[in-house]
Amino acid sequence: PQVLQWLDNAIARHADQALVSKASYMMSAPQTYSAEEVLALIDQVEQTRPQEGRAMRASAYMVRGWSSLDPFKAQDIIQGLLAEGYQNAYLNLGELYSMGGLDEVDQAKAIETYRILAARGVPSAYYRIATLYGGGKGICHDKVKAYAYAKIAVDGGELGARKFLKELEAQISQEQLSQALQARSGIIREIEAAL
Repeated sequence: PQVLQWLDNAIARHADQALVSKASYMMSAPQTYSAEEVLALIDQVEQTRPQEGRAMRASAYMVRGWSSLDPFKAQDIIQGLLAEGYQNAYLNLGELYSMGGLDEVDQAKAIETYRILAARGVPSAYYRIATLYGGGKGICHDKVKAYAYAKIAVDGGELGARKFLKELEAQISQEQLSQALQARSGIIREIEAAL
């Protein structure tokens, strides 16, 4: 409640990023907040940040448990954003694949999509790959790869990956940690070579 009060105060002072943060937070708790509440915030975001607002709308259409769930509508929005060159739409597309919104869960396709942004140096793409290896549906879990990708995300400034990295550290051995750090170097070389 205190965080929401802080965000509401920031919104009252016309801080657009606070709208984005509040809508994202509410989407992460669909049992507590309604689609209508979130879509109203997204409408406000779209007035000043149209592409970011549409990307958020695509995410809202992927929230399970809401009557607004419509992965095909989300896909249409994502494809439009990609056609406009909005690179963060790859995060939405990866999310769509990883949740199995269009058909079966396709973690490999999600990882392939996130790697497009990873190659462009986007730390959140590395973090999303890490979470898939750490516990995604439909692929073999690989804590070593998860740690390697999470470490790259943290090194790149992705604050959300820090907690995940600490959780992984508690789950892997010293030998696996060494393997993860070697894998990290290999991943970086591989992505740099693709540029």
